[in-house]
Amino acid sequence: MKLVIFSQTVVKIALIVAILLFLGMVGFFLINYRQLPPQIPIFYSRPWGKEQLAPPLTLLILPAMSLLVLGLNLFLASFLEKYPLLTQTLIWTAVLFSFLAFFTFIRIVLVII
Repeated sequence: MKLVIFSQTVVKIALIVAILLFLGMVGFFLINYRQLPPQIPIFYSRPWGKEQLAPPLTLLILPAMSLLVLGLNLFLASFLEKYPLLTQTLIWTAVLFSFLAFFTFIRIVLVII
């Protein structure tokens, strides 16, 4: 079964961008993994001290959430194929989420290194 949403050029571009951002986060993590300390401050909403610290693998929450949002939005868009504007909005929302996660991920890693 071929989904109609993948035939739209705008959706194809958005998917490529979102996947590249995801791969960029994972690649940046793999390149810099050895330079990361054993505990990193990632949970800034918690009180200062040990509560903010986590192992470096916790950084992979951001790419995982990015991929989850993309998958969920693709799933929803597949049911809403009759509404092209809504499907494009869902896909571009996933791209925006991926970009914000990418930016946050890079900032966290660069502050730590």
